[in-house]
Amino acid sequence: MNRTPRRTSFRKLPLASLAGAMASLLIAGPVSAQLVLPEGLDSPLRPYYVQVSQTLSYDSNLFRAQRDEDSDVISSTALTGGFDQQIGRQRVFGNAGVSGNVYQDNDQLNGLGYNLMLGLAWEAGSRLNGTARVRASQNQASFADYGSFSADRTGKNREQANVLDLSAQYGRGVVGLEALANHTDISYSDGGFSSRDRKSSTVGGGLRFRPGGPWSFGLTARFTEGEYPDTVDLNTGETVPDDYDRRDIDLTAQYQATGRSVLSARISHTDEEHDLVTARDFNGITGALNWVYAATGKTTVTTSLSRNTGTGTGSRFLPDEFLAPSDPLAPAPTQTGTVSYLTDARRSDSLNVSANWEATAKIVVNASVGYSRDRYDTRFVEGADDDSDSTGNTKSLRLAASYAISRAWSLGCGLAYYSRDTEISTSTGSFGYDATTAYCSAALRLQ
Repeated sequence: MNRTPRRTSFRKLPLASLAGAMASLLIAGPVSAQLVLPEGLDSPLRPYYVQVSQTLSYDSNLFRAQRDEDSDVISSTALTGGFDQQIGRQRVFGNAGVSGNVYQDNDQLNGLGYNLMLGLAWEAGSRLNGTARVRASQNQASFADYGSFSADRTGKNREQANVLDLSAQYGRGVVGLEALANHTDISYSDGGFSSRDRKSSTVGGGLRFRPGGPWSFGLTARFTEGEYPDTVDLNTGETVPDDYDRRDIDLTAQYQATGRSVLSARISHTDEEHDLVTARDFNGITGALNWVYAATGKTTVTTSLSRNTGTGTGSRFLPDEFLAPSDPLAPAPTQTGTVSYLTDARRSDSLNVSANWEATAKIVVNASVGYSRDRYDTRFVEGADDDSDSTGNTKSLRLAASYAISRAWSLGCGLAYYSRDTEISTSTGSFGYDATTAYCSAALRLQ
């Protein structure tokens, strides 16, 4: 049944809440920059920091619907902290953040989210080193990838992610050895999304070749065992696991011709086989290409191109040295600043270009454009099949600016547009959508 569209009005917010939120903008900062923090601190004054932030944001189409769009205003308050401590030759680092979100019109979504990370960078002798990292998060799942479930699309649905990454490297000469391991466990609080729950474990190893000069190369094999634990068998109607095996052979390369340009590439042969939902099987080429170019002393342009399958979404399988900073294997922050592993696609080809301009010593402007060509998973999207009409195009435009008032205080605002075009029509209407978002925020950081 169609719902009557609602228009958001700031007049519906309690006066005290609105006044308090606006006042908070003078003492806080964007959630999108706070909950997913770097592992280290740039030139830290101390090996720890604490930050409080407040954000007011607007979303013209909160539930990413093709019709009956609901707009809303969201107030987000976040408290984050982190540390980066060198202890002899070892380094320990971590961060933790908790955020409270209050929706003006959709108070059923009100709640808390958190992001935690703890890591160790270790060395043993002159040739052996590695990293260990644990991450845990719980946040509202992205409405952009809700498929066509008959479950309530507007209710609270917490995505919980627990990830363990281990890597080790041996050798500092021309040839080195690499080893890696990963465990990922993703689950959703809404029972209608139990078919999206996913677990996987990966081990791998390979060689790193550094011939000198601007080039370095790597060759790695990865082996993954995983499952979607709650999948309906269409033949029996029973809920059983969809177990899968995935094998990747990765060839990586990095080329740094000058201090202004770094090109990183990964091309992989991927073979993925599922026991139950064979439409998810894939045998072919995946990979990523990333180019970071410092056009001037104040302007940096980053271009990323990738292909991956749905089971690869959000899985950081490779050691950090194998990955460019924006490698698409890492889960991307959503417009609300949290990390989302949810995807409707069983294969995606994406292109992203972003430019960062330091207008002054205190003002930074960032603009980006993104495009993704997706083939949808038949179990998540009614009407999607193996034919060409199971694909869709998703586009995004973003513009943001930040102002460092002082060492401790900062302000930021941003605007974004998202659009999905597809021929798929589901029981709830067209699978496409358009949405515009905007935010302003402020932060106080003590370090």
